[in-house]
Amino acid sequence: GSSNVTISDVTVRNALRGINFDSVVGAVVQFCELTRNTSGIHAAFSRQLMIDKVVANSNRQAGVSFIQTTTSTVRECKALATGEGNASITNAT
Repeated sequence: GSSNVTISDVTVRNALRGINFDSVVGAVVQFCELTRNTSGIHAAFSRQLMIDKVVANSNRQAGVSFIQTTTSTVRECKALATGEGNASITNAT
């Protein structure tokens, strides 16, 4: 994996993953716009991530996804119109 990664002022559209971290230690993502991707940010097996002032718009599965990722902070972010069908209730009685 990598360490001490900074991603700032980036726009990603129509990608599988807007930003992908795998086994990263110490990363900052700030002031980014992630639109119409499968996932805005996907982080797996990582730690000490700071996600700050990121907007994830219309991503198909998730705005921010953490899989076995620890000791991380998400601050002042938005996930808008993300995860089609996540708000629906099925078989409610």
